[in-house]
Amino acid sequence: MPIQPSRDAHFAELVEEELSKASARGASDEQIHQLEVARNAGEVTAAQLRAAMEATRSCMAEAGITTSVLETHESLGKVTYGFTTTVHEDRMLEYTAAESECYPRHSDSLRVVYEQQPAALDALWAAVAKHETALRQCLIEMGGKGVEELDIQDLWAAAKDQSFGGADYGYSQEVDCVMDVGIGW
Repeated sequence: MPIQPSRDAHFAELVEEELSKASARGASDEQIHQLEVARNAGEVTAAQLRAAMEATRSCMAEAGITTSVLETHESLGKVTYGFTTTVHEDRMLEYTAAESECYPRHSDSLRVVYEQQPAALDALWAAVAKHETALRQCLIEMGGKGVEELDIQDLWAAAKDQSFGGADYGYSQEVDCVMDVGIGW
């Protein structure tokens, strides 16, 4: 049996990968700095992500896109941040340009590390485990095969397949199992 890398090693690899991607995508000095802070601290904090998402929102607004205030959500056991935009259809090219510029510059890599760091994955698996029985039952009712034998990670993958792809994976989408059992995105 191969030895699994430690959580710290996995996190360090994740941060290094995202630092490389961030640099290649033209990330801001602040996003690069926050990734370095995270590498040294062993985590991305919710406050770091909040600041990055606020910078993204501000960038979109400066590009002329109407945005909401930054909103806080609880999703899969962790705090997340987001905002909505309002764009008239004749300004979609401007929106797409702003989105392509603002997210990579201010938040994309930091968000990836935040969502894939060990604490976030622990929270995800805890949220799925809390609803495991109901989720399995719903997937079976929606046409899932072999659901009884799935481990927690594969159960989550099957639930996402049913939620997003449904028929492509042999599931009915009469009910969205993720939402039906009370797992908030």
